[in-house]
This record gives sequence, structure tokens and C-alpha cells, in this order.
Amino acid sequence: MRLRDIMIITALATLAAGCGPKGGFTLEGQLNGSSGDSLVLEEMTADGWQAVHTLVTDKEGRFNLEDTASNPRLLLIQTPGKEYITLLLMDGDDVNLTADRDNVRSTISVTGSQQTQLLKELDSETSLAMQQLDSIGRIYEEQEAKGDNPLLEQWITDEVGRIMDEQRTFVRSFIERHSSEPASLLALSHQLLQQPILDANNDFDLYERVDKELTARFPTSLLVKNLHEFVETIKPQIEAARKIEEMVGNGKPAPEISLPNPEGQEVTLSSFRGKYVLLDFWAGWCAPCRRENPNIVKAYNQFKNKGFEIYGVSLDRDRQEWLDAIKADKLAWIHVSDLQFWNSPAAKQYGVQSIPANFLIDPNGIIIDRNLRGGALEARLQEIFQ
Repeated sequence: MRLRDIMIITALATLAAGCGPKGGFTLEGQLNGSSGDSLVLEEMTADGWQAVHTLVTDKEGRFNLEDTASNPRLLLIQTPGKEYITLLLMDGDDVNLTADRDNVRSTISVTGSQQTQLLKELDSETSLAMQQLDSIGRIYEEQEAKGDNPLLEQWITDEVGRIMDEQRTFVRSFIERHSSEPASLLALSHQLLQQPILDANNDFDLYERVDKELTARFPTSLLVKNLHEFVETIKPQIEAARKIEEMVGNGKPAPEISLPNPEGQEVTLSSFRGKYVLLDFWAGWCAPCRRENPNIVKAYNQFKNKGFEIYGVSLDRDRQEWLDAIKADKLAWIHVSDLQFWNSPAAKQYGVQSIPANFLIDPNGIIIDRNLRGGALEARLQEIFQ
């Protein structure tokens, strides 16, 4: 089971008894411009979002709620304008909330709830990223309208990748600072553009850290138990991936590959010893690979006469689609494939789980770099051949 599925199923239900000061919590709200409005209070439970209260504002827009949260409770207040106010409350919280009825997102202020403030920190960073993405989208549309620009697709891919990397850095820092707080559970499944910012393969250290600290703090929590189950389930996979890393990490000898080229002749990776070789995993059906190909073509044409070669391993399963892509993209280097798709032993040997993926190998057959995309491959080769 993936952690994202766990979050959807259980969210913050039943975190733990006795996790903070007793006596319940209080919520005092002021929705400026509201009078007699009904606000729907929803809570994330094991069965999903459930409406649990209706809060009615008085003529000044005030409302209040007193309740208990011996287990942290994830709540949403739905306003008349269909905006949502997110609260993560615990016993002992004394919350004061203010916002304008018709502009909640830009005017909201919440004090008295540490967990809610942490969620706001996450949301604020995501909002900034979305503003950057909107700006990039407008620039892309303007440039696209001006005519064909072969570099435009790569530019937007690079920009989106940069913003995702910045988000990953922020979320990692957030969890490292607050790994014992319930808000970190939501941070683990934080998303941008409907894509998870963290993943268990690359960020398993954080999953383990949150699991350890929250299990110690909230031992009876259903969600923490589910997180622990997820961590224990995926740990063998992570350890297997680490073993592959030990085999094909930088500084390791590149494992041998022997596959047929389009003419059916076996070509070995080791036959290119004495040259710098880019071992490139790709496929004709892979749109990101096809967008990356112009960068590789440019680097190949610049350095092919200086001792640089490319050994392209296709994960295609349709021979004609493979050959058509080679021709269409003008890929004038060595191509091999067993047409076994993701079952290709070569891909498994190198731990390839997504494409494009590449490995730069030195003349002695040693891996010296990986996943050089965009202008990174050309820059790396410039270093080598300068």
C-alpha cells in the first residue's frame, strides 16, 4: 500500500490518546462581511470527509466552537464562497480565526494552533510555487503563439523541474524541523501539480524518521500504525534499491550489457572501452525521452569525434515504433533492444525504474555520472574534453 493511499483512507483519524494538554479546544472565529451564514465543518475520518457541524455566524460574522481533540483532528470549514479553511487541532488549542468572507485565502489569520500554523507554512510555500508555475505558463503560451520554438518544450520542462526540486528541498527541511509533529504526516504526502513532492525511494530517510518519532509519541494512532506498516513493507524494496546503487553508483564498474541492434547483431557495452560512453535508457513511446533527444543529439554531434559514443538501450516492445523514433529524432548512434519493455534485464540490472535515464561511463568502464539532462550532458562533456 502506498502512503498516499493511506493518507486518503485514514488521514489524521485516531492519531493517539493523550497527545497534549487535556480539556479540549476552543475556536473563536470572525468572518468579516458575514451575517447569518452557515459554515459547514467537515472532518477527515477513517471513512473520508464527514460533515460534523454547522457553524452559523452572527450579525457581526462571529462564530465559535468548543470540542475535544485528545487525538489531533483535521477539520475543514467550508465558507459560503466555497473556500476552505484548514485546521489541525489538538486539545489545549485556543484558536482565534479571522478572514474576509469574500476573500478568505488572502486574508485568513489563525493563531493558537501550532499544527495549523505548520500546515499554513506548507500551504504558503505551495502557493508561491503555483504563482511561479502560472507565470511560466503565461510565458510559454506567449512564446508558443509566436511560432515554432524547438527549445520551448525543454525550457518549460526545465523550469517545472526546478520548481519541483525547490519544493522538495523545502518539504524535506520542513519535515526535518518538525518530524515529531502530526503536520509532518501531511507533509509526507504533499503534492504540486497533482504529483507527490516526496517519494519513498528517494526520501526514505524521512519516512523512517517520522515513523520512529511519531510511533514513540503516538503509539495507539491508527495513522501512525499505518505509516509504520508502510515503512516496514517498503523497507525491503529500498534495501534492494540500495544494493543496486552499490552496483551502479558513481565510481562503480558498469555492468556488461549485450543486446541486438536493429540488424539483429549483438553489440556489447564493453566494446566501446577507450571512449566516454553515455548509456542511455529510453523508448519511442516515452514522451519525456523524445523531448530530451534533441539535447543528446546536440551533445553527440559536438563530441562524437573527440572520443564520445552513445549506447542507447530501448525499452520498446514494438520494433517498428522503436525504429521510427530513431529515424524521426535523427539518433545516429548505437541502438540496441530486446523489446522486452520494462522486463528488460538490462534495465533491471541498472535499477532503471523510469526513463529517460542515463549513465556516463569513462574509457575504463567506470560510471562517473548519471541522469545528465537538458544542458547538463553538454556541460559535463565540455569539462571532460576541454
